Amino acid sequence: MRVILATLMAVFVKCFRHLLFVYEGYEGLRSRYIKREMKLYM
Repeated sequence: MRVILATLMAVFVKCFRHLLFVYEGYEGLRSRYIKREMKLYM
């Protein structure tokens, strides 16, 4: 039982990190895009 729980936790952490990474990348792209737009309008 403990092994199954540990495996589930490991998978969850891996998925969570992946989601966090994707979200950070998306935010970075969006902020860069917004900065570029601001430059065009200024």
